[in-house]
Amino acid sequence: MFWDFRAMQTDSSGNMIHILDTYAWMEYFSGGLAGRIVKELIENNDKESLITLSITIGELSCRYEMQGKDFNSAFEVIVANSEIVDVSLDMWKKAGIFRKDLRKAIKDDSIGIMDAILVDATNEFQAKGATDIKIVTGDSHFKRLAKIPKYAKIIRLI
Repeated sequence: MFWDFRAMQTDSSGNMIHILDTYAWMEYFSGGLAGRIVKELIENNDKESLITLSITIGELSCRYEMQGKDFNSAFEVIVANSEIVDVSLDMWKKAGIFRKDLRKAIKDDSIGIMDAILVDATNEFQAKGATDIKIVTGDSHFKRLAKIPKYAKIIRLI
């Protein structure tokens, strides 16, 4: 099912919400050590607590195409095991600000707009009442962000 942040309801049961980024899904499908961590998350959590942003679908589709692989099977697994959430226009509007702040925080001009959207997604979920939310990633930008207390609480490194 596809959701929009504006319509999304978050339960107050205290369940952890995990946002799986492109890195997490690529590791899952490769079957490596980090992928096994993602596999455990999928097996031990309800679909509703595992989130994949629609932009992640686009990134994964690109990666599969660049590798000459068919994305359809992977897409079906992602949709079957996580909620797909569209990025709102408001998030895109704020993305430049978040990107600038993130670049400044880790002193790295290579951090991308998609990374900024992932961080802003945690804010959107918190605004909907989520109290425990993590971006599941092994991306090098997030490894550096995880060392900063402001961001460490929203990042789960794999």
